[in-house]
Amino acid sequence: MVSLRCSQVAEVQAGLQAVRSEDVAKFQRLLSSARRIVCFGVGREGLALKAFAMRLFHIEFQVGTCVSCWKTSRLVEFGTAAP
Repeated sequence: MVSLRCSQVAEVQAGLQAVRSEDVAKFQRLLSSARRIVCFGVGREGLALKAFAMRLFHIEFQVGTCVSCWKTSRLVEFGTAAP
């Protein structure tokens, strides 16, 4: 169990090290200049994107989501909170 946890931590660390600070800065510029943001996702990734979209909505971005999980799809209009 401990070795599994260590390997998972190592995977996350490797992923974070692969992200360049220039890419983060570019992402921040793109977000701040966007009039509207749409997040699309399926399954677990869709749930993560839905949570990210909710955070963006809370800081007053115009966000729409399309998330498909367990054979259901939901499109939330811009400017409304995702359920």
